[in-house]
Amino acid sequence: MLKHHTNHIDFAVPKARMTRFCRVIRHSLATTLVLGFAACAAPASDGEDGQAGDSGGDGDGDGDSAPPAYLVVNRISTPEGRALFVSTIPELNHGEIDIGRALEIGGFSRVASFGGKFYVFDNESGVVTRYAVDDDLSVTVDALSDGEPARLSFSGIGIQSFSNTIAFVADDRAIYVDVNEDLIVEWDPSAMTITSSVDGGILREGLTPESTRPALLDNHLVFPLAWSNSLTFDFVPLVSLAVIDLGASNNRPTIIDDDRCYGAGNVVVDNGAVYTLGENFDGLGITVLDEPLPPPCVLRWRPGQADFDDDYYVDLAARTNSEIVTRAAGLGDGTVLTHIYVGQDDPREVNPLALVSGDFWRYAIVELEGEGVTMVEDLPPSGLSPVLWAVDDSYYAPLTDRINGAASLHRLDGSGQATQVLTSTGDLFEVARLR
Repeated sequence: MLKHHTNHIDFAVPKARMTRFCRVIRHSLATTLVLGFAACAAPASDGEDGQAGDSGGDGDGDGDSAPPAYLVVNRISTPEGRALFVSTIPELNHGEIDIGRALEIGGFSRVASFGGKFYVFDNESGVVTRYAVDDDLSVTVDALSDGEPARLSFSGIGIQSFSNTIAFVADDRAIYVDVNEDLIVEWDPSAMTITSSVDGGILREGLTPESTRPALLDNHLVFPLAWSNSLTFDFVPLVSLAVIDLGASNNRPTIIDDDRCYGAGNVVVDNGAVYTLGENFDGLGITVLDEPLPPPCVLRWRPGQADFDDDYYVDLAARTNSEIVTRAAGLGDGTVLTHIYVGQDDPREVNPLALVSGDFWRYAIVELEGEGVTMVEDLPPSGLSPVLWAVDDSYYAPLTDRINGAASLHRLDGSGQATQVLTSTGDLFEVARLR
């Protein structure tokens, strides 16, 4: 097993090419614009199962007197473009979301919540804006102590757009990781100022990193890394976990590598450990690489360790009887919700764009420390990887009906039962409790 802890390593890159996949993308783009976005997404999809910095309550000092408020963000995509719609509602068991009453923002923005407020990360200007929610659930741009609008520009340090690698650590401390610019930015979400910006030491010569939303565990901020060759777009046979010690003098991460599986997906914090899913690049690796791949797997890391656990390895293909298993979303009870391929055809022979079709997929709940697998029978097929939000000690998963441009939100329990709580137009992009 390969293990490295330095950030400048020469890797043997596979010779297989993505030509089959890219050819399908080019020929199908005109009629499958929206589906193409989903199929070509980085290992982190929008609105991933946020763990670092989710509000989960008021955190603002006024939650005892202010009525409850929940955040629901919808994304509507058309051939002309896309937009996000931010709604604030009194409860998740809400019925139909009326986006006509919502705040409309840029379609490529990011939205995150913390401390009873929500933050919009504008991917055109590089500006972060903090919003407040009044007792009547109306939304306004929040104000700083001097009365000025609560806005912060990252463009001065070279950041014009944001990924979802955003973590709120404390009222006055947040961290944004820009893997492509190789920057770790610490900023104060209360004062809306940048505290520090350091070289992340993440980039490796000839490789392009991709990541997803971080997670917090025992004063450590962790985020997964997947790699591709910058020139050929070949996938690199590696799972990496970046670990930032929040008590250290700087925020430069240590990177842990393992070659037991490919393409790091989500990280899940449970049982005092970080579980990292190696999902073969959202399952696409099996469809575009000519050489055999190791099965999708789960690896485990605990604070204080220099490596992933040698004695922990979950073969997800064998566990679920599926060659493609993507997107582990933690249920908080030693299990994860995963998305598994159940098509009758060999996935290598399926048009990669067709893999977003609901006919090929089911949800399954997998035990992290046991061997149990429970199929989620109440959720209809979905062509999207599972997104999961923890709200009020419950877990919620969205389903998207791309044919009719509609979405629904479902509350899950550990037995595989699902209850629909609301419906909306477009995709569900983010769900959280503000207070």
